[in-house]
Amino acid sequence: MLARGASIDLADYRGWTPIFWAAFNGHADIVSFLIGRGANPDSRTVEGEWPLFWAVYKGHTSVVRYLLIGGARRDLLDTDGHDVLWLARTLKRWDVVALLEGQRQ
Repeated sequence: MLARGASIDLADYRGWTPIFWAAFNGHADIVSFLIGRGANPDSRTVEGEWPLFWAVYKGHTSVVRYLLIGGARRDLLDTDGHDVLWLARTLKRWDVVALLEGQRQ
């Protein structure tokens, strides 16, 4: 589809873009591919969710790494005012906490 001109950030009815689906499902290789072709790592759904949020929530450490390398913002907030570092700490995802704090890349 991309070869035929489809937008890399084409969203479905909920605002889920290809990078969002890849991050949600833990497909680090696809996240890397999409970022390499200009996908927005901070795309938001109609509910205000974004790829990094779900990658952290689901514990997809490799996806988190690729999103951060691709420029994903760490400072975006959910509807309750929490960032992804708060989420990672709350869920005790220590590898993700280390990535978000910049201790490992």
